[in-house]
Amino acid sequence: MPEYRPAADALVGVWQRALLVRPDGTRDAETNVTWVQGSSLYGDLRQPPGYPRHRGVLGLHNLGQDHLLSLAAQEAFAGELQYGDGLFTWHREIDFQPPGPFPDVGSLNTADGALVDRASPHPADGVIVEEGRYVAYREHWQAEEQDRTDTAAARLRGRLDGLTGILVRVGSWFLYARDRREPLTGTESLADRVLGAASLARARELLDCEVSLGRVADGRWQVLRSTLPHREGRPFPMLPTTDGKSLCVQDVDAGGTVVPLVWEIAACEGPGSLLAARGPC
Repeated sequence: MPEYRPAADALVGVWQRALLVRPDGTRDAETNVTWVQGSSLYGDLRQPPGYPRHRGVLGLHNLGQDHLLSLAAQEAFAGELQYGDGLFTWHREIDFQPPGPFPDVGSLNTADGALVDRASPHPADGVIVEEGRYVAYREHWQAEEQDRTDTAAARLRGRLDGLTGILVRVGSWFLYARDRREPLTGTESLADRVLGAASLARARELLDCEVSLGRVADGRWQVLRSTLPHREGRPFPMLPTTDGKSLCVQDVDAGGTVVPLVWEIAACEGPGSLLAARGPC
C-alpha cells in the first residue's frame, strides 16, 4: 500500500487555472478558478464564465429560483491534499456540489515534464500541469502567489452544531469554507435538486454552503469572490475569542438572520496569528 502524506512545500501557494482540457478534448480557458494551498489544507473556488454578480443582496433569502439556479452552476471544495505513490489526492471534506463518482486524484508535472512530488521545489516558471487518474482531464495551473513563510491553516468545528470549516491563509490571500448544516448525498445534480425543491426556503438551504476567497491588506480581510453573493466585496472579520482556542465569524443563515458563528480550532498548521482579522463580530 502507498504511504499517504500531507502534500508539501512544492504546492504551497495560490494557483489560477489557465486551461482545462476535458476527456472529450474540449477546452475551457474561461472559468474563473482559484486554488489556495497550505501545507496540507486547501480550498478551491470555480465560477463559470458570465457568472452573474448579485450586487446588493443581504442573503440567500433575497434570491428567487432563477438566481439560485445560477449559484448552483458553481464548483467549490476544501479539505486536505495528500500525496502517495506518485499521485495527489484532493480530499473534498467540504463540497459545494454533490459527491462525484470518482475520487479527485491526479499527477502533477512541471511545464517541462518533470514529475512533482511532495519534496519538489517550486517550479521555476510557476506552471504545473495536472492529469487525472480516474478521469482523463488535464489542467494547467499558473502560480499567483508562492509564499511559504506567511502560511497558516486551520480545521474548524462549530462549537454548538458540529459544523465543519476550513480556513487557509497564504501570503495576502485567504480561503474560508463552511459546510452545509445538512450534507448532500446521492448523485442528483445540485441544479436538479434546486429545481425539485419543495419550496424556495428548501432550495436556499441546499445552497447555504460557503467558500469565500479574498485578500488581506493592513490586517483587514476582504472577500473578492464567494459561493454566497452577499459575501462578495465585503469585509470578513475573523476574530479570536478570549480563550484563544476559537475563532468567531459573523455568518448569515439561509433565512437572512445574522448570527455569530463560533468555531473551535480543531487543528492548526502554521502561526495562528495569521488567521485573525480585524473588525466587529
